[in-house]
Amino acid sequence: MVSEQFEWALLALAQPAKVQLGLFPDFANAADELALSWEEALEDTDLDELSDNARSAIKELDDYMLSISGQENAELWTNESLSSSVQWAKMRKMASRVIKEFGWIKSSPHKPSWAIYVHDDEST
Repeated sequence: MVSEQFEWALLALAQPAKVQLGLFPDFANAADELALSWEEALEDTDLDELSDNARSAIKELDDYMLSISGQENAELWTNESLSSSVQWAKMRKMASRVIKEFGWIKSSPHKPSWAIYVHDDEST
């Protein structure tokens, strides 16, 4: 069984950019937040309890995200990139495949009740 955070992170990754942006405060970098949510949820998930197909789909998504991470790909991890990059379109398809492996309905997740965001206002 997977956690609520895992399900949330996966559903969030599969959403259109407009929905993804709406999941976070305006001042947040939604692309980064989506990746961090996924990373934290995956870390807390026992993959051995899952089917081979689910593990394979998760690994494919996670490996792809890692392959486009890092400073050399910083332009992919912006709010603008969520709407325009082929990489985010590919991640959405991969996340949708994982959702299908779990037999879930691809619904829009609610804003995370467990998340706390701090606005770092450097102008004060």
